[in-house]
Amino acid sequence: MLFSDGDRVPRTVLPNCGLETSRLGFGLSHLHHIPFNRDRERLLDAAHELGFTHFDTARAYGDGLGERALGQLVRSHRASLTIATKFGLHSWDWLGATGSLSYPVRAARGALARGRLIQWPKHDYSVRAMQRSLDISLSLLRTDYVDILFLHEPPTVEFSIDEALREALLQVRTAGKVRYLGIAGGAAPQVFQRHRELFDVFQCPESVLDAAACVIPDLTYGVMRTVQHVTRVESETRAVAALRRAFARREAGGIIIGTTRLAHLKEYVSAAWLLEPGR
Repeated sequence: MLFSDGDRVPRTVLPNCGLETSRLGFGLSHLHHIPFNRDRERLLDAAHELGFTHFDTARAYGDGLGERALGQLVRSHRASLTIATKFGLHSWDWLGATGSLSYPVRAARGALARGRLIQWPKHDYSVRAMQRSLDISLSLLRTDYVDILFLHEPPTVEFSIDEALREALLQVRTAGKVRYLGIAGGAAPQVFQRHRELFDVFQCPESVLDAAACVIPDLTYGVMRTVQHVTRVESETRAVAALRRAFARREAGGIIIGTTRLAHLKEYVSAAWLLEPGR
């Protein structure tokens, strides 16, 4: 182990489903910005050694590149991890398989989307898309189940689940491919409340947490995006001040942190340990 026990991430329980995991989760939405696969895997290994046991990824993250890198860690440490992935946003699977060679294509796609010459990302919440996405995720993650399967970024708060998708989601959970079903995104609080009989978990940005006041979120993300709204404390970095605020807002549940730098991970873990109640 690279770090002492005192540096490891505290544990928590997700309030709506009771799943126990690390208080900080490692989010892979930026992992594909690291150019080389060996460096991506080293960062994931270091996060695990620091005490991160919850890893949050999606088919859309790097067109599957995030899942592919995480699969190396899962292969050796599956029993100690909780893994969340998502479906609903398109990915170019062939592109993620090319590794670092994908950067020019991804950059061009982003430029075309910003110029409104193409629509990206595209949404598809059909049964076929869900089943295909989950099967690919399981293959890349090198596991036969994920702990949480999220419906990724429902486009509006009025979004509804049709009966065919409802049945298909229940089937993959019954089959053991998924332990818990969830909703992730800015509209997640409202969609979760409307479909609580189906979904076990919801994950939303820290910035919309007030909108979910009647239901405690299991996980939040985007904590560092709120840094500009936090008064800097002299003895803390702005990032740690933001993390302090997130911890103070709720006693249970996970906080997803994403970074490409090991130094930042160490800083967040040290802060999490000190911020945990009773420390």
